[in-house]
Amino acid sequence: MYHHAVIDERGTFADFSEQFRGHPTYHWCEEIFADIYGCLVAGPLAALGLQSLLASTDDHAICANDGEHPTAILRPFILSEILYVLNELLPDKYPFSEVAYRLNENWTAILHYQGHHVIDGDPHSSRCTIQPHDADTVYVAEVLGAVRPIIYKFAALLLSHAAFAQIDSIPWSQRVYNDLREYDQEMAKLTSREFASQIIPNHRLVAIEQCHEHELHRLLTLWGDSGPLTIGGHRLSAPELDALYQASETDLQALAKTYGVKVDVLKSIRGKYAKSAFDKGDISV
Repeated sequence: MYHHAVIDERGTFADFSEQFRGHPTYHWCEEIFADIYGCLVAGPLAALGLQSLLASTDDHAICANDGEHPTAILRPFILSEILYVLNELLPDKYPFSEVAYRLNENWTAILHYQGHHVIDGDPHSSRCTIQPHDADTVYVAEVLGAVRPIIYKFAALLLSHAAFAQIDSIPWSQRVYNDLREYDQEMAKLTSREFASQIIPNHRLVAIEQCHEHELHRLLTLWGDSGPLTIGGHRLSAPELDALYQASETDLQALAKTYGVKVDVLKSIRGKYAKSAFDKGDISV
């Protein structure tokens, strides 16, 4: 998406990022974009999921800098800042200021448990200084002040060029949970087959029709509204494969309803694979 989705005459998001070249956090642009996109789609669950991941990894690497990703000690604060910015831009749709505060509270508690202590400022608002147990002092407020303009411009651009559906079947769009334990429960539900198989209507990726790379366009077309074809793991039997290969237009519509995919997806599969692939049973939907 960052490298291939065309915004408008300004090109891709990677092209748009060039205005930040020379900025001290320019090398984080792609990862910041990814975190913003994650927060737009998954709300605070994206931030809590990252905290869960980092809490279970080696805390000695929490300040390591690979030149591409924000350091682990900073990244949860950056996601909270993203939630604050989304709340500023669209407060009715993204009322996340209180939960961002709770997320910062949660992350600093995790850091404290690992031996990384806040030595100045207010950690709940991200405006703080942290002393890791085995690295140099981390000035969180300064870093967030530097990345905030990038966050703001990326978020505003994404919100103006993509349709992010919010419907009742998406738990974090129904109401704001200020108790993180409720988000934790919702996150656990995401692994259920019932939730994963739901189709989300009116969710449009950014200017996919303008993508000039055929292979990427084909993959995104196959993805459809219900996710990649491998979600659900339904492996077609030989008779089912044969029926798909020989199906008429009416038959395709019936099969699409059965498998929960678009007719165009089945046509794309049939057009992509030779008859021999169907005979071998090498295709999953």
